Amino acid sequence: MKGTTKIYLAASLSLLLAGTAWAGNSADIEQTGTNGTVTTTQTGDLNTITLTQGGDLNTATVTQDGDANDATFEQKGEGNQTTVTQTGTGNTAGGYSSSTNPTTGLTYESWYGSQSGTDNTVEVTQDGEGNQAEWQQTDEYGGTLSDNQVVIEQTGTSNQAEVEQEVYEGGVLTGNQALITQNGDYNDAWIDQEADYEGGLAAANTAQIDQSGSSNDASIYLEGYEGGAVGNQTLIGQSGDDNNAWVDQYADYAGSMATNNIAMVDQEGVDNSAGIDQEAYDDAVASDNLADISQLGEGNYGRIYQEADYAGSFLSFNQALLSQDGTFNNAWIDQEAYEGGILDGNIATITQTGDYNEAEIDQQADDGGEVSGNTATITQHGTGIDYTQENDASIWQEADSLATLSGNQATVEQSGAGNDAGTYQEAYGSTTASSATGNTASTTQAGDNNDAWIDQYAYQGELTNNQATITQTGDFNDAEIEQEGHNGTASDNVATVTQVGTYNYVGYVEQEGSNNLATVLQTGDDNAAYISQYDGNSEADNNIATVIQDGTGNYVGDIYQRGDQNDSNVTQTGMYNEAWIDIYLSGDSADSNQATFTQTGYGNEAGLGQHGDFNVATIFQEGDGNWADVQQGMWNAAADFNQVTVTQTGYLGHSATTLQTGTGNVMHVIQMDPVLAVTN
Repeated sequence: MKGTTKIYLAASLSLLLAGTAWAGNSADIEQTGTNGTVTTTQTGDLNTITLTQGGDLNTATVTQDGDANDATFEQKGEGNQTTVTQTGTGNTAGGYSSSTNPTTGLTYESWYGSQSGTDNTVEVTQDGEGNQAEWQQTDEYGGTLSDNQVVIEQTGTSNQAEVEQEVYEGGVLTGNQALITQNGDYNDAWIDQEADYEGGLAAANTAQIDQSGSSNDASIYLEGYEGGAVGNQTLIGQSGDDNNAWVDQYADYAGSMATNNIAMVDQEGVDNSAGIDQEAYDDAVASDNLADISQLGEGNYGRIYQEADYAGSFLSFNQALLSQDGTFNNAWIDQEAYEGGILDGNIATITQTGDYNEAEIDQQADDGGEVSGNTATITQHGTGIDYTQENDASIWQEADSLATLSGNQATVEQSGAGNDAGTYQEAYGSTTASSATGNTASTTQAGDNNDAWIDQYAYQGELTNNQATITQTGDFNDAEIEQEGHNGTASDNVATVTQVGTYNYVGYVEQEGSNNLATVLQTGDDNAAYISQYDGNSEADNNIATVIQDGTGNYVGDIYQRGDQNDSNVTQTGMYNEAWIDIYLSGDSADSNQATFTQTGYGNEAGLGQHGDFNVATIFQEGDGNWADVQQGMWNAAADFNQVTVTQTGYLGHSATTLQTGTGNVMHVIQMDPVLAVTN
């Protein structure tokens, strides 16, 4: 049996329709006036209802129980409300509402609906101000909610839209789509896709919010319990100012997985804020996820969290990308594993174009966790030449308490003036050993008045095979590198600083332990460098320190070494350069060390102090008016079997002073006029 009903209602009337239990019923309802109420219930399959309301403060309630049912609505007026409930499979709901109050200029409509089952579709269109649209697609008690679609479009201001797609008690949420589009200001959009409680799985779902206008809020929340969240996509696009966007993708409780999920936010405008949070909790795995934020404009803030929380959690092979184009922007990426978790193979990248920007990347594990094979990159392109137009960048790669930090890479690239870059690769433990091995840190800066520092550190543990590199092009730049194994061991680390320009300064390259290599290369005038290789607790042996300077008025403030079999080398080309090397006792010995000076130019100075035995000092100065001072054996300590050679070639005006204490020492001083071949 199939019936068709077409009813016309005037103002202030109420209608109750109850369809038969048979399939294929059709209801066509038109209502005009104010304070009208329509309530209709259809049971069975292939039912349809078409509802048209014209007027104000009308209410429509539709309930359809069955499969392949269809509900279509159109409301024109002010303060109308629609509620739709569909239970079954393959149902469709759609509607349109629009009106304007001629006195206030405001329109407001409310849509509320729910569907349960699979292959359901709903479309809602609202045009005006203060509208509300809320739609639920749910399945309780372990069911499956799949291949459903909700589309809401709102045009106007102060509108609200919300979509909920949820399953409970170990249910499966898969293949569902939710799309909200809003055009106007002060709008609010929310999408919730959730598989709740034991064994819940959220997989291959899509959620998207597009907003055009200012002062809008957009939130997407996706969560899978125990079964996890796999292969989902969430997208937010906003154009305008003062907008906020937030995405959550969670896998919760023991054994859950958050994998292959994608979260993207794209914002264009001023003073916008965006955040993405991808997390796995409690012995969980978060892997192969992508979080991407792109912001164009000024005063924007972006933050990405990728975290594995509680004991036994894994955060691996995730990718976080954050790009900002404009000034006064702030970017932060946080990738962390807690309580013994493992942080492995993740990539974090921040790119900023403009001035006065700030960027920070944190890759961390605590309580015996492991941080390995991760990559962090910050690129900042500044446009100003004023040192006040600075960008700030910092990278933290840390492991805490019986933790391991290994094979990580940190890279900072900056152009412009007045920039600051700090990189920290550190393994901590207040009372327990930790290790930092095979990590690489690199900073490149182009411009003036820039500062760069790299800190590689292991507390009560092992710091080995790490590399730190700073390259600066420009004037008045400052660089510092520290490689330290505090109360532990440090060895086989490499530190390199290259500076091209004038008035540049290497505040220090500081290395603890043995078998380390430190190199400073400076091209330009009035540059200065300091290198320190020592160990506060034991000898620092077999280290190599090299400074090469090309220019005028350069200064090697000190190469400081403690221990045995260390090499120190200074090469200076130019005029009025000065260099000092000091090799001190470490415990009772400072033996078999070598120090070499090579200075080409005039008015250069070289000074050397060596303690211990079997040391070799070589000074070669070519030019006029050079000065050399060598002391082997100081503070009344014996220093035996040492050797010093000073060679000065040029046209007079040379000075050489040597002092040796002890036995079996050898001294050679050669002062030679290169034309007359006169030796003094």
